Amino acid sequence: MSGDKLALGAVAALALAGLAKRRDSSGPRGSSNRALRYRNCIDRALDPDPRSRTMRQLLRRHDLRQDPDGPLGLDVFAGAGGFGLGAESVGVRTVGLQIDPLAVRTARRSGLQTITGDVSDLAGVGVPVDVLIGGPPCQPFSSAGKRRGQFDPREGFGLFLDVVDSVKPRRLVAENVKDFLASRYRDYRDHIMSELAKRYPYTGHWVLNAKDFGVPQDRERVFIWASDEDLSKPKPKPGTRVKTVAQALPQLQMAGYDAIIPFQITAVSRPIATRASPTVTTRRNLYAVAQAGLTYRGAGSIPTGPGKARLLTPKETLILQGFPEGFDPVGNKEQQQCQIGNAVPPPLAAAVVAAVTKGLRPRRLEPTEILDSLTAADVGPLLLEPRPLADEALLGVMVDPSWLNEPGVVAVYDVAKYRELTGKQVRPGRHPASPVLVDFAELKKRGIPWREWIARNPSRKS
Repeated sequence: MSGDKLALGAVAALALAGLAKRRDSSGPRGSSNRALRYRNCIDRALDPDPRSRTMRQLLRRHDLRQDPDGPLGLDVFAGAGGFGLGAESVGVRTVGLQIDPLAVRTARRSGLQTITGDVSDLAGVGVPVDVLIGGPPCQPFSSAGKRRGQFDPREGFGLFLDVVDSVKPRRLVAENVKDFLASRYRDYRDHIMSELAKRYPYTGHWVLNAKDFGVPQDRERVFIWASDEDLSKPKPKPGTRVKTVAQALPQLQMAGYDAIIPFQITAVSRPIATRASPTVTTRRNLYAVAQAGLTYRGAGSIPTGPGKARLLTPKETLILQGFPEGFDPVGNKEQQQCQIGNAVPPPLAAAVVAAVTKGLRPRRLEPTEILDSLTAADVGPLLLEPRPLADEALLGVMVDPSWLNEPGVVAVYDVAKYRELTGKQVRPGRHPASPVLVDFAELKKRGIPWREWIARNPSRKS
């Protein structure tokens, strides 16, 4: 270790000691959670670059000579994980990137591999992925904002295009508010679509409503897509019916509420027994449940008059967004609502990602692509010589294996292929220079993945 890394390691150890002493409200307090916090602490101390961490997470998912168990996806502007949850549910292995640390903690609670970082950090050469998904910030185009479009500093489609050039997905989809299609944004929208058309033979957009996909919410969104093949618009599963608020939250009627009132534009109530919820947004004080016929004091206020009225809770809006049972956002009520309102409803996300990835066979990276990605992420492992002959025997890489004392990448080679290419006699096991050699043919015959064999035998010779 260099002196700088030793110093950073000491800082990480001190931070870990502090973590062990105080209660952490972000999840279970068992040993596995402490280990995760330790790993994150060390990762950030020794590898502070979020671009490098993102590339490493993507590389964790890549083998060269094993068929992947699903397409690999990168989820940018990932938020609390609505898009990622939908993608995972249809077999897409996702790595997420999100700048808000609270949203990252929420996503990790649900089991998603999400990293804290800015999307702009991914510009440049990166790890190729099968599909890119994401929801660039909608505030620049929303009717509830100042509608500055591409002149809003939060606008994210330009960054999205940068990531496209970085990870070279075969297919992609970006979600935004329906107002993105408004005439005032035509020039910028045409620019984005023309840039995608330079990179993909097929491009287009879909306007979809979450209520048509089993979500108890009237929420229209636009999905911009590009692909190496023509895509068909997602369709609801046969028999899917619009789910009402009362069906999603039966306790409301039991408590005497029969209307839901949105305050985004108007205070006209909707009967909960026959209608889906109005669009859930990031502001908690925009929705109240009440008895029909109540009056209100103004936008953002709770109705007044005889009878019952109260704001919806974040747990209730989670259900109206279609999040799975047990999803548990971190933060206070306002912070939770912000994460919930920003998310893509997971059932809608699942339908969109399934349509985008239909017929998409996950690719395996060539050795040169793995090595190029490692160089780009500045985390290159020690490699066997002579190159480039030995590179063709590369099976893949292991990122931060348990036997390393610090974050690092270990190259794994097929011993038979290496002998064939170089004429050198070597045995399975750890190489003195740190790479690992495995008998791929023998492991395949026994049905043992090479990563599993290494985990069991990190330093044994056979």
